[in-house]
Order: sequence, then structure tokens, then C-alpha cells
Amino acid sequence: MFFKFLLLTFVNADWRENFKEFGDWVLRRAETLPAACQTMNDEFFPAFLADAKNQAYFCLSFEGKESDEMMNSAGEVFRALYCQDSADLGYECSPDSSLILAKAVSIMPDRVMYGIEVSLGISTRRRPKFIHTKWNISHSDPDFDFTPRIEQASLTKDVACGKADLLRDAWVNDLGTQMASKQNSQNVHIAITWCDPRFLTDSPEKIFNQVGFTIYTSPDNEADALDLKYYYHWDRDNLRSRQVNSWKPFLYSQCCSTFVIAP
Repeated sequence: MFFKFLLLTFVNADWRENFKEFGDWVLRRAETLPAACQTMNDEFFPAFLADAKNQAYFCLSFEGKESDEMMNSAGEVFRALYCQDSADLGYECSPDSSLILAKAVSIMPDRVMYGIEVSLGISTRRRPKFIHTKWNISHSDPDFDFTPRIEQASLTKDVACGKADLLRDAWVNDLGTQMASKQNSQNVHIAITWCDPRFLTDSPEKIFNQVGFTIYTSPDNEADALDLKYYYHWDRDNLRSRQVNSWKPFLYSQCCSTFVIAP
């Protein structure tokens, strides 16, 4: 009942603005990030988007600062985004430039949450082969984890942790080529690369247990949403990936993980 009362205070016509305002509130109060996304799935999306026809909405949440998306003084980027609708217009992917992306941020604790709108119509396109992209990426730059992006930088065990934008570009470029078609120029819907030094010391299972992830569709669309699993992929995530230990037998990008939806 309290959530329903709270939701009445968010009256913007744009779902992204409502996501930001309600998401900020949820991030500050949720005990865990999985709980934060579950609240959005159970309370926010049904209240604002239950009538959305032929759409699905993803919620992803991480520990981290909003500034992780920007290059720091050491030339490092720890989180990088790509949105198809922004790229077509020549803009950087952000909630201000994209109609498919929403973002909420909290401080103390430092948390970030993304909402992503996806048309269920992507299931009419051929399925991407994510394993092919990972093979191509790992063989095109096999020293990615051991080469600093700035030549003068000293070589350390976490040298690849600040290269989120480079890894995002590798995913988008390869998948874009794989999914290219003459009929439709939209080949990669969205990509989010997230780098966290904890990947170097903790198991992916432990880290992803602390990450929020849900998918919402209206009750009328639940059957159509079942095919979505073939069109999104979160590498290194054995909980939600259809390919367990999906970077094996080759190891790559040990500090980072990429979530991608294609086409």
C-alpha cells in the first residue's frame, strides 16, 4: 500500500523520468541491489507500463558511482554504455539522448540502476551468436588484460579494469557486423560494459549474486517474452546466462562484464 501511495507522487508522462525519481528512492532504501530491481519489477513497471504493448523492460543495478561512466584523471573508464537510437543520431548513450534507457543513481550507498525498453519484435530477427563474438574478441586482442591503454602506464594486475569503453566498442562492432542486414540497420540494441576489480579476487557467482536484474512484461505479453532469452547475454554471469562459464575455454576480460541485447 505504501508503494502505491508513493507512486502516485510520480506523475511525469515520460517513463524514464519516473524511473529516475522512484529508482533513486528505492536505491537509497533497498537492502540489496537484487531487492531494488525486484521492487521496480513488482511496483514501478506494473504501475506505469502495464499497458505497454509489445514491450519488455529490463532493470540492471550495480554498485558504483555515476562518474564511473566518465574517463578519470588516469585515463580509466569503469562503465560504458551504447544505445542504438543515440548512436544513429551521433550522440553518446545517456538517459538525456536515448528513448530506450533510463537511469537512477544514489549516493551513500553509491549505486546505479538502469531501465531498458526493448521491443518484443526483436524475436522476429535471427538470433545472435554471442559465443562467436566472444571468440572473435578474444582472438583479435589476446593481450587485452595485460596491456595498459596508455603506454606510459605501469603494468599492474588490474590494468584492464579501466578499459570499459574499449571492451564495449569491441562487443558492439563485432555484433553489429554479425547482425547486419540490408532490411534493418539496427544491429545492436544496447550494450553496458561494467568493470569491477572484485572480479580479480572473487568468483563471478558471488559478485552477480549482488547485482540486480529483472525483466518485466505486461501479463498479456508474457508468452511472447519467452524468446527474449535468445537475444540478450550477460557474459561471466552463470546465473542468468544460457552458457555456463561462457568465456571458457578461452579467458578474457577478467575484470569486466558486458550485458548486451541484439539486434
